[in-house]
Amino acid sequence: MPTGDRYKDQQNRVQEAYAFFKGRGYSDIQTSAIVGNLMEESGNFSSDVINGKRRGDGGKAFGIAQWHPDRQQVYKKNFGKDLTSTNFQEQLRFVHFELQNTERKALEKLSKATNVNDAAYLIDKHYERSAGTATSKRQANARNVYNQFSGKTLDDIDNNTDNGFLNAVAGQGDVSQFLPLLVNLVETKQKEEEIRKQELEDNQYKAALQEKINQRDFLASLINQTGVEFVERNPNKNLQG
Repeated sequence: MPTGDRYKDQQNRVQEAYAFFKGRGYSDIQTSAIVGNLMEESGNFSSDVINGKRRGDGGKAFGIAQWHPDRQQVYKKNFGKDLTSTNFQEQLRFVHFELQNTERKALEKLSKATNVNDAAYLIDKHYERSAGTATSKRQANARNVYNQFSGKTLDDIDNNTDNGFLNAVAGQGDVSQFLPLLVNLVETKQKEEEIRKQELEDNQYKAALQEKINQRDFLASLINQTGVEFVERNPNKNLQG
């Protein structure tokens, strides 16, 4: 892939990642810190890192957060497939999953940050748990992301690339050179909708499961209050008397 196209893809992924986390309730500061760290881990969202052609820590670390085997197993347990078979959107979703579940302590630390530098440091220390040698780069990434996107609505972020496309087309007779970018935008939005739909289905399943658990606990409490004891009968045993 030509260098210019690679740069555009990486910039689009920065924007996509920001919209992803912002759309799930993270603040501008929190989102910038997360994205800034992921940029450092993934070589600015390099395709080779996303697909596993480039791996860190002697080949053990995979993906945009450079997950080690133990956390790769967490993905497989919860999503039913290998993390190494995932795409960019699925990896973003796993970061969100971890922060809401297995890495919730990191989110609790992040929620206390009041500025981008501190937030980026806390994600590095408590979520990425790196050696700390690139903290300043992570903070610089986060500041750049914050300056570019903070204060914008999701529509503003989504339309940023769209408007650039339309403005470019307006001044050009031949639009064929812009078609790959348009296709990328459409595919990205479709994938985001698929992720949102899956998360909704997951939440509905969890709610239904919790309702069954509540019903079971309620019945158990009634049984305990009445003192009724259930005795399992053996149908093969003759009862006398």
